[in-house]
Amino acid sequence: MSVELVVRDPWWEYARGCAVALASGRPAPSIAVYGPILGPDEHARLCTTAISSRLVAGDGSYQRSSTFVMGSPLLMAGMLAAQGITNSRRRKQAERDEVPQWREQHPCTVIVTDERLMCSRSDGTFIDFWFGYVSEFYPDLPSRTVTFAYGERCVPLQLAGPATVAIALWSARALHGPAWVNDIRLHPLLSGQQQAPALASQPAIGAGHSH
Repeated sequence: MSVELVVRDPWWEYARGCAVALASGRPAPSIAVYGPILGPDEHARLCTTAISSRLVAGDGSYQRSSTFVMGSPLLMAGMLAAQGITNSRRRKQAERDEVPQWREQHPCTVIVTDERLMCSRSDGTFIDFWFGYVSEFYPDLPSRTVTFAYGERCVPLQLAGPATVAIALWSARALHGPAWVNDIRLHPLLSGQQQAPALASQPAIGAGHSH
C-alpha cells in the first residue's frame, strides 16, 4: 500500500486565494499594523518577513602588503615575491568586488501597503520604498524572490523567502491596479496550480490582524 505525501504551501495558498479574489473584483482587505504610522488614506495589505538584499558594487580598494624584512638577498627576494603574489590576489579580489552583487543580506520585517514597502533595519526602524518611484519590477514566483529597481534614486532591492509570492502579488496590485492580472509572471496564482515549484513554509504568525 503506497502513501502519497502532500506538502502544503501556506504562503502559496494564501497568495493564490487573494489573487483569485482580487481578479473576481473583491475589494483588497486591509490589516492593522502597529509601530509605523501610515498616511491618512494608506492601507496596509501584508506584514511578514523576508530576506532583504541590495545590489551594490564595492569601491575597488584593497590593502597593499608592504612588509619590510632585513636579511640576506635571497630572503628579501622571497619576501618581495610573496608580497607581489599577495597584492596581486588582493587587487583581483578588489576588481571582482567592483562588480555589483547582492549584498547586505539580512532578515527583515516587510510591510506592504498600497503606497510603499517598509523594510526593517537591524535597529528595528523601517526604511520606505515607495511604489511611485519603482522603475522596474521583477517577481519570480518559482525562486521565491521579488526585485525592485528605482532608477537613479537608490540601488535595487531584492526580497527573498517563502512569503515573497504574497509580497509580489500585493506589490503588483499597488503598482498596476486591476491591470496586475495581465502580468503573465503572476498567472500561476490564477491557474489551478495548487503549489509553486519551491519549498513550502508556514506563514508568519501574529504579523498583523485583519479588520
